[in-house]
Amino acid sequence: MAKALIIIPTYNESQNMKELIPVIFHQVARNEFDLEFHILVVDDNSADGTGQVIEALAHDFPVYLLKREKKLGLGTAYIAGFKWALERDYQYIYEMDADWSHDPVYLLSFIHKMQEDNASCVIGSRFYQWRVSVVNWDIKRLILSLVGHRYARFVLGQMDIYDTTSGFKCFRREAIEALALDNITSNGYIFQLEINYRLFRKKMRIAEIPIIFKDRVYGVSKLSAGVIYEGLWLPLRLKLLLMIHGNKF
Repeated sequence: MAKALIIIPTYNESQNMKELIPVIFHQVARNEFDLEFHILVVDDNSADGTGQVIEALAHDFPVYLLKREKKLGLGTAYIAGFKWALERDYQYIYEMDADWSHDPVYLLSFIHKMQEDNASCVIGSRFYQWRVSVVNWDIKRLILSLVGHRYARFVLGQMDIYDTTSGFKCFRREAIEALALDNITSNGYIFQLEINYRLFRKKMRIAEIPIIFKDRVYGVSKLSAGVIYEGLWLPLRLKLLLMIHGNKF
């Protein structure tokens, strides 16, 4: 039986995880792809007992905990999760947020789309074909996100992706293996753009499915001024690396 791993980075998400993990496993149980699903929680030393919640849930569900000593950021959490997955025999690897903004109801749709389009990566798109599907965002955040996507597409060119920074994704194992994980430097939400661009440069097929994105139920958003700055700088940096190193970067 093939296996899929859902990687969920956490920092003070105990309430969300208590409710989310059982729902995820209910959603993917007895799936038509005969896939066995596991969850890896990458926790950045949460002060609210998130780690203890995961350890308790592990008695009832195939969920694993990767503890980190301090808050190290979203990008490095996913890199750690990718490496953990590659050390084991997972054929499909997901990224998913802990805050209920990513609805588990879509999880099997990623595999449908991947097989239908023979894609290496499928993105859950909040802006599929530029149709906005977000709930409970304030107008400033929405405008910032849309402008950021347009800016990235303008700088990088040709990359025909509607939602360049979505964190709800599924990869084939081969896509993650093709990435030089230690060369990935971005660490905020813009990490998603760098992953997409590197896969695009390797001519990996990237597909999208439309999702409805709901703002978090519990906890506080991690968006910061540093993340915004990284979003402005990274597309230019990627373009510069391409000019210097070509497809080898």
